Amino acid sequence: WLFVRSFDAAAVLRAMDADPLVRYVGAQSLTTLDYARRIRVRYGLELPPPRAPAGLPLAPQLLWYDKPHICRASHYREVV
Repeated sequence: WLFVRSFDAAAVLRAMDADPLVRYVGAQSLTTLDYARRIRVRYGLELPPPRAPAGLPLAPQLLWYDKPHICRASHYREVV
């Protein structure tokens, strides 16, 4: 994977600390651009609105994408 822009990993960790329901934060990719519309068109589902724990805007995702991400270790142990 090639990052074309930097991101603030510390901000992601702060958001995860602020909201225990945030267990996985994926890096932006072409797949996740306009994600809510893609899910609505493909699956007929409406996603909950984005949230901003610790000021970081995050959109909910239905799928775990194989791309760069930050994830809680406990989530790996429970799900994978």
